[in-house]
Amino acid sequence: MPKPKARAAAAATGRSKPKRRARSGSNPVPAPLAIDRERVMAGLAEERNIWRLMGVDVTQLRDRARAGAQSHKALLDGVRTLCLFIGYPRSGHSLVGSLLDAHPQMAIAHELDALLYLRRGFQPREILYLMLEVSRFHGEIGRRWGPYHYEVPGQWQGRHTTLQVIGDKKGGMTTLRIARNPLLLKQVMTRFGKRKRFVHVLRNPFDNIAAMVQKGQSLKAAIAEYFRLLQTNRAIIKRVGADAVATLHHEDLIADPKAELGRLCSFLGVAAEPDYLDACAGIVFAAPHQPRHKIPWPADAVRLIERRIAAKPMLDRYRFAD
Repeated sequence: MPKPKARAAAAATGRSKPKRRARSGSNPVPAPLAIDRERVMAGLAEERNIWRLMGVDVTQLRDRARAGAQSHKALLDGVRTLCLFIGYPRSGHSLVGSLLDAHPQMAIAHELDALLYLRRGFQPREILYLMLEVSRFHGEIGRRWGPYHYEVPGQWQGRHTTLQVIGDKKGGMTTLRIARNPLLLKQVMTRFGKRKRFVHVLRNPFDNIAAMVQKGQSLKAAIAEYFRLLQTNRAIIKRVGADAVATLHHEDLIADPKAELGRLCSFLGVAAEPDYLDACAGIVFAAPHQPRHKIPWPADAVRLIERRIAAKPMLDRYRFAD
């Protein structure tokens, strides 16, 4: 029972003296959030922040992340692997992240933007909790963004059995944040007590660049941004070591989804069961989309890009006419 002065102070501040926990694991679980499914999906298609779409401000999110990290401590501490995506805008990350999230031992958030919260001072376990919750949100609302549908029937999107891998699908932005502030990569490598694995998704650069132009960038700016991200990703791979990075070509995933997804699961340390691979393969497009054919290309720009990609071993398989 608090003393009179303590009660008066609590009344003035709106806070009460913290209660002693009665037993281990009694931390409060964050209250469920009401989800306006159509509003959230429409906002995500415009790449708006999921928490703003859910009506959660920064202060509320900090409180929610702290409570979630405490109430899920045993679960989060038991996770073996942290998975982050690096890459380029419009590379097919959403498909890959959705397929991984369908695995019963993985929770991959769709565009949490984990490094934003690391930069804002959130603790590692709090960020892991937000990954878990964003995975769950997308499992509830369905994996659909604009015209694309990524729901894997009969699998585990937004749910898990024994959680082994947790991560965030925010490829181009993760790379861009590291380019702007390399200290963020150092913090990922030193502060998260997990095995770190990076998924690097590539596709024909002409398609990346064309999709960026369709989103409003000039062709010149899109070309410059693409190769700036490529330079940063090469530096990330050198920093973390090639064994910690799986490079996945979007076109290979489309051509043989079971083989590529099985390789990716093995890289992340989980088994890929046949029913999981079959279900995932069932939602993969029959052929890769090619936005390069939807914008005009000056001949000198095509020659410039082909010269630059021919000099990069990761990209030398690609040509405009592929």
